Amino acid sequence: FKRPNGRWEWLYGLAAGLSYNFYPYDPVENPANFVIGSEKNVYINLYAEGRYQLSPKWDIGFGLGFKHFSNGSMQ
Repeated sequence: FKRPNGRWEWLYGLAAGLSYNFYPYDPVENPANFVIGSEKNVYINLYAEGRYQLSPKWDIGFGLGFKHFSNGSMQ
């Protein structure tokens, strides 16, 4: 959303997809990966962002997002 003739711009988004070929957690082979538990996952991303126009070529912004990988309890 952008106000006409204003300097503020508000953005939001949603993304979803399938991901694969991860190296899942394994206490012997991959002990550092304690977040992703399977090779195949569903990816969900939600975000919101605000931007302020400093000049015609420069913006400053801030945002907040949420990313989630889910394996759906696959084994």
